[in-house]
Amino acid sequence: MSGAIRVSHYSGCGNDFLIIDDRMEWFPATSTTLIQQLTHTANVDGLILVRKGQKNNFAMKYFNNDGKEASMCGNGLRCFYKFLREKIGSKETDETIEIGALLLEVKEAGQNVRVAMGKVEKLGWNIELDFNGKKWIWHHLNTGVPHIVTFVDDVDAVDVQVVGSFFRNHPQFQPAGTNVNFVDAENMRIRTFERGVEAETLACGTGCTAAGFACAKLKEKKLPIRLQVQSKEHLEIDVVHDKAFMTGPARWIRDGQLSQRDFTLTFQP
Repeated sequence: MSGAIRVSHYSGCGNDFLIIDDRMEWFPATSTTLIQQLTHTANVDGLILVRKGQKNNFAMKYFNNDGKEASMCGNGLRCFYKFLREKIGSKETDETIEIGALLLEVKEAGQNVRVAMGKVEKLGWNIELDFNGKKWIWHHLNTGVPHIVTFVDDVDAVDVQVVGSFFRNHPQFQPAGTNVNFVDAENMRIRTFERGVEAETLACGTGCTAAGFACAKLKEKKLPIRLQVQSKEHLEIDVVHDKAFMTGPARWIRDGQLSQRDFTLTFQP
């Protein structure tokens, strides 16, 4: 195989992805090393492949920048939808996208994109754990991937890398591990340590969904809940009968090319 394939860089609230039209399934998705190389070269959080769905037109395969496939990515879904509209030419304003075993509805919401995230699974409320002599209270949820949420007075006072990495690997949440969210429920701000990226990201859609759900259930916040992520942009979370909906921006950043011979990635000037 020779030639080059187009690669697009999209961002959902600062959560950045490379997206490739892989409906012909030429990309070696089992190559952890290649995925790590591409995402690190582009300085993005993950890689998204557009595939043909088994039950509908399009399926999304998502890989974190550690090269491992993840079962869900909320910000990625919004970017995936924009890619379908802007790069593949889909005319549908309402898409049902297959990701793993899930079929999720994604549609236009003015200038934003709204994702029906499905039912939130409650894995445990008020889990008390210690770290460096301090007690932390966590709320364990699954919004497609596992998350823990804690409420803090000031998200800027938290060492997200240190505390997040500790609880991401805590025995309480093994074997899968968890994403870790710190939420100021008064000022509606959130910071997230992401599993698979192994660092704080500027935004996490599934994390905001978990945090919004916890705010509604435990803090009795009025729905919909508007959370400011670390990029200073906002995601809106709504909950209806334990089913969550996430609305937010997604935008194109740049296009590039990926060599089909040696997988060299270059971006247009």
